[in-house]
Amino acid sequence: MASASEAPSAAAAASTAPSSTEPSTGPAIRTSHRLGKIGRLELSTCTKIGRRKTQEDRLVVCPKMLGREDVSLFCVFDGTVGDHAAAFCHDKFPGILVKRPSFAAAVEAMDGGDVAATKTKLAAALQEAFAQTDAELIESCKADKVLDYVSSTGVVAVLMGKVLSIAHVGDSRVAVGHMVDGSLRGGNMTIDHKPDKPAELRRIEAAGGSLTYLHGGKPFIRGGDFTARQARGDRPMQLNYSRAFGGKDLKPYGLSCQPSISHVDVTASEKMVILASDGLWDVISADSAVGAAQAAASSGAASDPAEHLVDSALAAHDAAGSVDNVTVVVAFF
Repeated sequence: MASASEAPSAAAAASTAPSSTEPSTGPAIRTSHRLGKIGRLELSTCTKIGRRKTQEDRLVVCPKMLGREDVSLFCVFDGTVGDHAAAFCHDKFPGILVKRPSFAAAVEAMDGGDVAATKTKLAAALQEAFAQTDAELIESCKADKVLDYVSSTGVVAVLMGKVLSIAHVGDSRVAVGHMVDGSLRGGNMTIDHKPDKPAELRRIEAAGGSLTYLHGGKPFIRGGDFTARQARGDRPMQLNYSRAFGGKDLKPYGLSCQPSISHVDVTASEKMVILASDGLWDVISADSAVGAAQAAASSGAASDPAEHLVDSALAAHDAAGSVDNVTVVVAFF
């Protein structure tokens, strides 16, 4: 669940040249970008505010990390309680990841043809980058009580050679489109982190937090200090996911930023990857999203895959009476 502030402008999308003494994320796409070829990928991105008052979604695509066409990064961040957390991750995460020694070790393993080591090292780099980004975000939130509960989901995919590694916290998702018996099908590569999942709830309760249901029966994590803070006139908040960047005052009560990580071996059967905020996945299935993206790409300039998915999701929200920002990244292998 996320709310919103204006999406980064096209001007903000322009990347500056990094210092030659540091690893480079390369030029980055940070806003809507119509389908086009960059390096070995066909990329399409779109982010729209929808009928929310503010835009809390952010995206980053670095098609040529380290100046290499065989290393690419895709990110979607979806903020809650304002856009501070999503904006922070948008600005900081790519640079933090690329500077991890384990990231360099993963590239070295890829160059050496060691797929297993590439996955192991890349998983370590992602775990470390999530932890460091979260720690720096929480430190930034200590300056103002308004930031006590700001948080963001995050879904990140790194394409390194023929390995696609996926890491996520919260309820933004990744879907992969692959050929099955001659037909293109889509499947989710992530499982939402929700407070009522047994393993998540055990961690929350062990830390002194609790589960509550709000807004029509949706599960929320609640801090153990909720009642005491209310009594003294504070405005304690709850989150509809159990893992996230930020959420400073819920971290002591079981909110985690430990990402779930998975890997896909990209073969001739894998055709695309889609990353999106929950504004898409709440109304469109992975299989439908993959099919629609392929159809839009095949139609030529008449339709852009990411924009088509975003507009379809916003129309579905309108029909259902719901509102959300929607952000989509589509990469064709």
